[in-house]
Amino acid sequence: MESEIQQCTMNDFKQVRAEIIDFWGTDRTLYIHQRLLVRKFGESAYVIKEGDKVIAYLVGFIDDKRNIGWVHLIGVRISHHKKGIGRYLYNHFIEYARQKGCKKIKALTIPENEESIAFHKKIGMKFLGVPNDKGIPVIKNHHDSGQDRVEMEIDI
Repeated sequence: MESEIQQCTMNDFKQVRAEIIDFWGTDRTLYIHQRLLVRKFGESAYVIKEGDKVIAYLVGFIDDKRNIGWVHLIGVRISHHKKGIGRYLYNHFIEYARQKGCKKIKALTIPENEESIAFHKKIGMKFLGVPNDKGIPVIKNHHDSGQDRVEMEIDI
């Protein structure tokens, strides 16, 4: 991978928010792209750019009490899919989490997000929960939310 990973700035994150459809094909995730994430977890928020244009980003955080790194958001512009960029960002976060004493990385998605599920399966994550009617392992009523979530993890 030739592109350099950089810390995500507020301007980078504003660009991601303004161009969210270029990353996700929809704006359905805009509500979880909160600026507070970069303010609070900026040390573990990363971007890859071409010039001034963000082409990929990852926002993670560390659960110090359980020695777990969480990937909260990862996005790659649709025009840059299937080039290994998402894996490259994940590996960078994994190394950061190892240095912070983490033993595991976790992530969540919704059962309908087939692309995310396929990506996380490809990078070797294990899926928790019980199969739903489509065979996708889910955590039912995740954290009493009334919604099922796909929870994934990998030992590092």
